[in-house]
Amino acid sequence: TARAAFPGANGKIAFEANRDPSREVYVINPDGSGETNITNNLIEDDDARWSPDGSKLVFARETATNDDIFVMNADGSNVVQLTNDPASDLMPKVSPDGGRIAFASNRAGNWDIFVMPVQGGRAIQITSNAADDLHPSWSPDGTQLVFCRLGEVSGQWEMWVTDVGNSGV
Repeated sequence: TARAAFPGANGKIAFEANRDPSREVYVINPDGSGETNITNNLIEDDDARWSPDGSKLVFARETATNDDIFVMNADGSNVVQLTNDPASDLMPKVSPDGGRIAFASNRAGNWDIFVMPVQGGRAIQITSNAADDLHPSWSPDGTQLVFCRLGEVSGQWEMWVTDVGNSGV
């Protein structure tokens, strides 16, 4: 299976695929040319998303005990780990202004949405409830997040919106 992030400001599409023993992040031109494996390792790399200016990709990487959030240049160079928590951090999404990253984490016991500065640092918990909250995405003005919540009553995935507010991030 493959999932894609629509073109960043650089015009490239980022996607993940299982073409070798592990899931890797690739970039490709919209016309199908120039496909390049930019992670090219034996580690699971997933959930790649462009920064608004197209210069960087945030993604989740499987570490020895969990998944953490990383960032790298558009060509795969300069990989930097942004989270280092005993729980799993997945599904990163950079805010429209490029200053924050929203992500899903089970560090509070179930899956909730967190926000941190784009360079890493203290993550602020945005959602806190018994339901699982996943797949955050920013509103165009960066003031709200939409995410999927597994409905406690319905048992179905539902779309929810919350204000990011003055979370200090």
